[in-house]
Amino acid sequence: MRLIGSMIMIAGGHSWHMRHRLIALALVVTGLTLSLMGCAPQQPPPIIVQATPTPTPAPYIPPDPYAELPSDEVQAIKHNETPTLHHGITTVYAYSPDTQYPLNCQRLHVTEIRLRPDEVTNKNNVKIGDKDRWGVIVGDHTVLVFPTGSPTSISVPGAQVTIPADPNMVTNLAIHTSLGNDYIFDPVKATSRKDYDRAVGFYYPDIVRQQAALREELLKKEAQ
Repeated sequence: MRLIGSMIMIAGGHSWHMRHRLIALALVVTGLTLSLMGCAPQQPPPIIVQATPTPTPAPYIPPDPYAELPSDEVQAIKHNETPTLHHGITTVYAYSPDTQYPLNCQRLHVTEIRLRPDEVTNKNNVKIGDKDRWGVIVGDHTVLVFPTGSPTSISVPGAQVTIPADPNMVTNLAIHTSLGNDYIFDPVKATSRKDYDRAVGFYYPDIVRQQAALREELLKKEAQ
């Protein structure tokens, strides 16, 4: 602005045409100055970043407990029945901690007791009543039981050896597992019959029904 005043004062001492030119030049300079002032850099507005809300995770829905069970176990559980089933050589009982199961063993043979795939036991949690005439071998998911005597005499071929008969080969067996399940076998007998128990397993009606009820409840909540 001082420049404009100076130019106007200078124009005052010149001819009329010169004064007009100087005034016009002063106006042009003023316009350029104001334009440059308007182009000066300005502070940009602050950037506001909004955090994306974390979505609520979907509830875990456990798998259908009936999906991998044999059809006869599914039917028994859904109809609130507890029959003894047979899967090949395996006798399958409905598990209950308040039930004792018979076990028929054959001389010179072992009977395999099969636990759940997700439960284990050890020798400290497997107890047999008659340790002198019965033996047990404990695996991770199995317990093998066998009589060391025989209800009938045994003659060893090629040797003059006879194992005397012991007709009262009866005991009991208790197994406690990592899942807190207790399996009680009583009586445990030695037999000379060919239809002895080669393998024994279990299905679990109460556990399966509880799992199915929980799954149904979670599915209802998810659908709401």
